[in-house]
Amino acid sequence: MPRSSTVLLLALSLVGCGLVAQQPSAEAPRFSDYKAEPAFTGTPAAPQTNTPNARRFRTVIREGAAKGPNFDGHYTVVEWGCGAACAQFSIVDAVTGKVYDPPFSGVSFESADGAFLEDSGIRYKPDSSLMWINGCPGGKDCASWYYVWNGSELKLLRKDPAKMQRPGRSQ
Repeated sequence: MPRSSTVLLLALSLVGCGLVAQQPSAEAPRFSDYKAEPAFTGTPAAPQTNTPNARRFRTVIREGAAKGPNFDGHYTVVEWGCGAACAQFSIVDAVTGKVYDPPFSGVSFESADGAFLEDSGIRYKPDSSLMWINGCPGGKDCASWYYVWNGSELKLLRKDPAKMQRPGRSQ
């Protein structure tokens, strides 16, 4: 068998086994693709102190949760700063008061070499279970992260390369 045919067969075999990374589809997940449960309209339950964030940041979480749901029908994403170009958050169930912490300590919006992410931030909507984080969770691996909330945790759907803005340069 010619060498080029052997290489092609090997490549096709690896793709079939999932050993070769496939290119992500061109279109990123959309909020409208992840419809939320019906919206909660009652008085939000008081947040429980059931997680490390809930105990350490109880005042900001209590005040944020009192504003009512802003994510996936009956959840409230409560955000607070953790320094320059950094945010932390917890998710509070408005029905039960249970607090959920994300799988990382915070999100930086600046890379280790001082570059800032373009369009950085944590995005979510009241009528969607999709959360888009354009940043560096845990202070590393800067990217556009797409998570879906399953009622108890954020599950990673997709990770795309981040667009960076170097200090003193325009792109």
